[in-house]
Amino acid sequence: VLFVVTNEQETSATVQVTLVHDDGPTVLDESVTLGAGASREFDLGIDRPGTYELTAAIEDGLRRTITLNIEAKDIRDGSNYDVILRDNGVQVTWEE
Repeated sequence: VLFVVTNEQETSATVQVTLVHDDGPTVLDESVTLGAGASREFDLGIDRPGTYELTAAIEDGLRRTITLNIEAKDIRDGSNYDVILRDNGVQVTWEE
């Protein structure tokens, strides 16, 4: 399971990305600064299906929290989750 954070804004952005499993463990807690058009990949080695809460917060205040149901199939097939930083918000998409 791969998480990719992409900055589609015209200026650099700092974003705090967290991913927490529903039974408590924090899987990801990173602050990253990305230039305009830049991306950063996080391969977290997720090996447990379950419900995860993903939060992406840009330091200017824009924020998005979404609940992800990561299934055994997602882990086996290597699903990708994209966190896209835009001028008017944060979008999360995924590909199976």
